[in-house]
Amino acid sequence: IAGLQAVTGADGRARISDVPAGAISVQVAATLFESGDASTTLARGGTADLLIALEPITYGTVTVQVVDRRNGQTLPGARVQVSGRQMIAANDGTSIFDRVPAGDLSLVGRAPDYADGTSSVSLASGQTKVVRLELDPILPGTITGTIADAQTGSGIGGVEVRIGGMVVETDASGRFSATGVPPGTTQVTLRHPQYADQSTLLELASDGEAALEVALETRPETVQDIASAITPAGAIDLYGIFFDFGE
Repeated sequence: IAGLQAVTGADGRARISDVPAGAISVQVAATLFESGDASTTLARGGTADLLIALEPITYGTVTVQVVDRRNGQTLPGARVQVSGRQMIAANDGTSIFDRVPAGDLSLVGRAPDYADGTSSVSLASGQTKVVRLELDPILPGTITGTIADAQTGSGIGGVEVRIGGMVVETDASGRFSATGVPPGTTQVTLRHPQYADQSTLLELASDGEAALEVALETRPETVQDIASAITPAGAIDLYGIFFDFGE
C-alpha cells in the first residue's frame, strides 16, 4: 500500500500504519495463490478494514523441448501436444505451455520424417516442469531375398521384384537386394515370363531389414493347363501377357 508492506499472520490479517489519506490501492501476493487487489478511500486519521479473497493456483507451467534421439539436435517446427493443447516448437525446439492444470499429463511430439514421441509427467500446482521429448527418425530399410523354382528349388534369375515404386531384378542365383525402402507395410510383387506372378506383404521397421524367400510356380504349359487357367470371363495372363477371349 503506497510503498508500504506487511506480512499476514496465522489468522491471515496484516496491519499497515502511517498510510497517507486519500484513494489507496492494495495489492496482495501469496505463494500458490493468484494475486489480488482492492481499492478504497482512507480518511485522514481513519481506519480501513479490507477483505481480499485470493484464488488458489491449480495450474503450472510445462516447457517441452523436442530433439532427435540420435544426436540431441533440436527440432524446430515440431508439433507438441500437452493434454489437448497444441503448440509449434520455436527455433530452439521448445514450446512453453503456461497455466496447465495440475495433475497427470500426457505429452506428444510430432515432426516430419520422425516417429511420434510420447511422455507423461505429473505437474503440481505452481510447478514448472521441463521435459525433453526425444523422437526417433524414420529411416529407410533393406529387403533381401531369394526367389526359387517351386519344383526344383533352384534360384530363378531375371525375376522382376517390384517393391512399391522400386524395381530390382534377381541375379542368376535368384537373389536380390533392395535398399532405401520406406518403412512400414510394403507389398512385394514378383514377375517372370515363365512363372506365375506372386505378391506378398512385408513389414519393414525403420532402419530395419526384412528377408523374403519365395518359390514360384511355372506358368501353364499344356493346352489342358492353359484351358484350366482361363477364367469364367474368358481371360488369362499368359507369360506376362494378358489375353481376353470374352469379346
